[in-house]
Amino acid sequence: MRTPRLLVLACDAADPHLILAHRRRLPTLDRLCREGSYGIIDSLTRSGDVWTTYYTGLPPEVHGIQAVRLSKSKEPADLTKVQTDLFLWDWLNRWGLSVGFVESLYTFPAPQVNGFFVSGVPRPPHSQTDRSVHPPELRALIDREYVAGIPKPPKLRDLGITKPFAELSDQELRETLARGYWTNMPELLRPHLERYADLVFRLYERRPVDVLWVYFLEADYAGHFLMHEQPPRTMVRAYAELDRIFGRLIARLRPETVLFISDHGMLPIGHLLTREPPNPVMAEMVWEYRQTRYRLLSPDLAVLEGQNGGIYSGTHNYQGFYALRGPGVYRGQRSDIHFHDGFRLIVRAAGLPVPAGRAGRTPPVFNEFSQRRAAEYDQQQWASNPDYLSAFLAFADLRPEHHVLEAGVGTGQVAAAGAPRVARYVGLDNSEEMLVQARRKVPGLPLVHADLRAVPLPDRSFDRVLACSVLHHVTQGLDQVMRELYRVLRPGGRLVIGEGIPPSPESVAHFTEVFSLKEERLVLLPEHLVQLLERAGFVDIRFRRYVMPQVSVRGWLERSDLSDALKARLLEMHRTTPPAVQRAYRTTITEDDVLVDFTFALVSGSRPHW
Repeated sequence: MRTPRLLVLACDAADPHLILAHRRRLPTLDRLCREGSYGIIDSLTRSGDVWTTYYTGLPPEVHGIQAVRLSKSKEPADLTKVQTDLFLWDWLNRWGLSVGFVESLYTFPAPQVNGFFVSGVPRPPHSQTDRSVHPPELRALIDREYVAGIPKPPKLRDLGITKPFAELSDQELRETLARGYWTNMPELLRPHLERYADLVFRLYERRPVDVLWVYFLEADYAGHFLMHEQPPRTMVRAYAELDRIFGRLIARLRPETVLFISDHGMLPIGHLLTREPPNPVMAEMVWEYRQTRYRLLSPDLAVLEGQNGGIYSGTHNYQGFYALRGPGVYRGQRSDIHFHDGFRLIVRAAGLPVPAGRAGRTPPVFNEFSQRRAAEYDQQQWASNPDYLSAFLAFADLRPEHHVLEAGVGTGQVAAAGAPRVARYVGLDNSEEMLVQARRKVPGLPLVHADLRAVPLPDRSFDRVLACSVLHHVTQGLDQVMRELYRVLRPGGRLVIGEGIPPSPESVAHFTEVFSLKEERLVLLPEHLVQLLERAGFVDIRFRRYVMPQVSVRGWLERSDLSDALKARLLEMHRTTPPAVQRAYRTTITEDDVLVDFTFALVSGSRPHW
């Protein structure tokens, strides 16, 4: 069976604190965290707002979803009213990736995609319309309504209680909960989840796709009716059932990349009402709940009658969770993000660039140097060019007595040439894949696996810090990096930077567009580099321009880990640049390649003696 590039497990109301506290009971999620990156999502409490931001990359005030209005009116969602020119599935299709979305919340009517789409609630039942499934013939595979099949909590009469909720005393409510209210929910959940997984497999086997998105509402149901238990024993068992199904989907589909993501978490209503709200989002929730007929049974336990007649004890929290595992993702790294970042996280997980105009930042969980890219890095013309290497080291003015730190040592190309010239040479990089290559190239060289924003080396340790083609990868916290590199330099020591730059002002837009499609990176012009050095306190700033002639664009792209569609587009962009840009690059177009001059800025600054 065809293997999807990306499997998204979109789990409504999956709570980060419950997951992190009980990872041993959740082996699938634990493995995603250990083998990939994960974190808490600073989010909202309205599911429709958050999921639609994930679908569009736009904040709710821009895309305009009305979660409160729709939840109260029970109207179907209407994607045609969302204010966007581009949904996630449109962008994936545009880059040649087929998609399958199953029960995605707030996506009615089903968009006509390359692949398949099953709209989630709010929507009319599948049996009443073909507009909730695309293509319509797949509706025959759906043997039951998904939401209707989720186990529902018992009503009071199911428990033998004849009094209405409002007439029960606080003591009677406490006793009802203490007897084990809905503790069999995980056992009821198991057959439902098995049937749902079978549906996903049927749809996927009929229409194999590159990106498969599967939505789960079960954690939300559990959270609303089981948060009276503290510690949340039944909730953990319910999460374990979900975790088991996640494992089954992964084992059967064997996706290259797996992303687990939720919109928000859950907390007891009592905690919401009796503790200081952490932010305005939760303060608004407090106000709304104080308008209801809630019952405060203890300092941390409040309940109210649920819409189905059950006992409501949990509500939405403002924090969600994600875990991402796949090629080019850092292992075991926690990085908390904002829900505005969700669209970018998904797009990058699919191996695509992010379209312009999207909110948020790309989470710093992607290792730009995957194993394949690290292994082939030295074959790039600009990385292995001996003339450029000599020019960079000459500009650095290394001396035999110097102690040198290379920030972003990469595969060790610069280190192999520079280390024999000095008394001490240390390499630092945040890519373990790159350090593997450096250890092979320069055996015995001291290497440090660390982030440049927190260099684990003493103050005033080095006479030179080299940063060759590394700073453009620091998309967040570059000023902090500069402060760290300044810190480890001795007074009078120099920071030496080498960065690829556009060859002329007319070429900046082309340069920026090309690299925005290839990877998340900064475009650092000479004036930007000078400003960075000045802000960090460097003096005696020097600049030199270096031009590397006629570099093969095809060779540069072939040694990347980009999709074939993206490589073809980038090559064509170089063929069709405006004449002024082609002159700046001294572009040579051949039958199967494009040759351009690469321009580099060599910039250095000294830490003052005082």
